[in-house]
Amino acid sequence: LASIVLVASVFTTTTFGDRMGFSSSYDPNDFAYVLIGLLPIVVTFAVVSRRTKRLVYFGIAGLVTLAILLTQSRGGLLGLALEILAMTFLLPVARRGQLQFRISKSGVIARAALLALIGIILWNALPGDARSRLGSITDLGSDYNLTSTPGGQAGRLAIWTRNLPLILDRPWGFGAGSFEAVDGLFAGGRYRAPHNTFLQA
Repeated sequence: LASIVLVASVFTTTTFGDRMGFSSSYDPNDFAYVLIGLLPIVVTFAVVSRRTKRLVYFGIAGLVTLAILLTQSRGGLLGLALEILAMTFLLPVARRGQLQFRISKSGVIARAALLALIGIILWNALPGDARSRLGSITDLGSDYNLTSTPGGQAGRLAIWTRNLPLILDRPWGFGAGSFEAVDGLFAGGRYRAPHNTFLQA
């Protein structure tokens, strides 16, 4: 139900082709993060279900995967890739009402082939902007996130570099929801979000 609500909200509040996932509660990276957490649960429901229910759950899983890709979150793409890899080898199968984690080599190959086919279809269904942004993950040398120079104050490496000393000096933190203010007032930044759950906490 959570997956359906979130996917419906992203498809109804954003134009197809734009970067999906902006709302008062989420930015696209947050949205991808939450959906990646829900995807294995939906797939597991599909594994343990039968007939129509199984198809419904796999359909929801497909929509969740598409929504993750449409957020154009490169971190979301990495998380999705690792999750798919883990599900290829670790996802149980239901036999005679029991979940079994021992999967045959042919079963793994079949899963990998099916997931590759689905991946190709979904990738080709994405708008060009989304493919271009997600494809830039292989060109890390020019990524703004990896620069810590003054001109790159918005990059994640710069945000982490300037705020980590403050966290080390005050490990109990500065108060809930204060990271952006701390970045601007004490770290000399531009009131940026941390883009790092552990640093934010």
